Amino acid sequence: MREVACARLALPRPDHPGEVLSLRVALIRDLRRLVPVPPNPEDGERPPRWDADLGRTERQWWEDGWQATAAPATQTTPKLIPIVTTAETIDAVELAHTYIHRWPAQHGYAKEPVVNSELAKRQVVLEGRTQRLEHLAQASRARLTDLRDQDQQLQAGKACGAQPRPLEQM
Repeated sequence: MREVACARLALPRPDHPGEVLSLRVALIRDLRRLVPVPPNPEDGERPPRWDADLGRTERQWWEDGWQATAAPATQTTPKLIPIVTTAETIDAVELAHTYIHRWPAQHGYAKEPVVNSELAKRQVVLEGRTQRLEHLAQASRARLTDLRDQDQQLQAGKACGAQPRPLEQM
């Protein structure tokens, strides 16, 4: 999820007195990408010790039975992405959309899907196995049909009173 806001700035140009550079800014707040909150330079304090939140008896890590506690989580904030342009008019949402989709468009990912080579190799192997098994199944069905026909002929021969011939005479 993202939020977009726009702003206009007029910056003085030091090389051209009396002229200003008009800028339009689209600011994207990306709520999916969190970044750590930077320390406040006005505080001037060093980060607290790792054991600052522990009582005096809980700091004795060398003692038997001591158990570590989780460190406090780092504060985070959504990533802010400024997009600056000198265009006279902008639609902040359209500019943000163009910016977000620039990498896929530049690298061709938006044009054609990328083939996963490892998955393609596995698929070729599995297709070969499938074809081989289908061939074996078809051969087994044909053999089963032949055996059933032979069985019916033998059953019919027994019904007529014919004696089966030994294999050497066939």
